[in-house]
Amino acid sequence: MPCARCARAAPSSFSGSFSTQPPFDALSLLLKEVRVVGSLTYGHGGHRADFTLALQMLSANIAVVKDLVTHRFKLENIGEAFQAAANKKQGAIKVIVIP
Repeated sequence: MPCARCARAAPSSFSGSFSTQPPFDALSLLLKEVRVVGSLTYGHGGHRADFTLALQMLSANIAVVKDLVTHRFKLENIGEAFQAAANKKQGAIKVIVIP
């Protein structure tokens, strides 16, 4: 369960959709006082999931992917990565952190 990796009192976001009820470790959430925010990010249009369709579209045009990633940071500069992502005046579209 992802909750086991959360820091104490950490805000956590779970994004996605499920076809079955996921297992839920409520005890870990309570003991660590984790704040959970849910987000439904993908749906199903027709016979394919939105995420699958998006991956197919991006893989067919890799140049688009290169244009979407506007900022890259090493892991030790993760603070700068979050600042760039939060400051849309810098033109950030997609910020990635490279381990």
